[in-house]
Amino acid sequence: LVSQAERCREILADLAARPKGDAGDRFYPITVSALIQEIAEDRRPADVALHIVRRPVAEDAGPEPRIARSPELVNGLANILSNALQFARKDVTVAIAWSARNISITVADDGPGFPPELIRRIGEPYISTRPNQSGHMGLGLFIARTLLENSGARLKFANRPGSGAEVVASWSRPAL
Repeated sequence: LVSQAERCREILADLAARPKGDAGDRFYPITVSALIQEIAEDRRPADVALHIVRRPVAEDAGPEPRIARSPELVNGLANILSNALQFARKDVTVAIAWSARNISITVADDGPGFPPELIRRIGEPYISTRPNQSGHMGLGLFIARTLLENSGARLKFANRPGSGAEVVASWSRPAL
């Protein structure tokens, strides 16, 4: 509980330290795929491959969107990506899809997936598939969900056919 509270304190301090309108380098627009790569850089275990797939979903989609590195977005995506990288057996795929109106980021792993009895409650506090493991209180996805929804995202948690978990975050382009 102490380590989870400390992590929450660090995230809140980071959010408070960066007022809206801060023009630092960290807030210049970056492509979604570059942001994912940046987030995964220090989190990816050597034995897990990260695949980033970029796909416009309409002819008028234009080039890959560029977005600001807001603390809410970075920390929310980092929690989701960290979970996928921890549970993956060999592969994590991040699919970035966009149109003129929407952007979605799908994070999928080849791990065991979410327990079916918990899937509808994923993202609530203290829901964890690792309740007896030190330092895991079920707050990571709760924090991710809260931060990403505050950025305008809609989240969907699901299991992939076969095995693995999938988290889809989608935004309207103006919201992101």
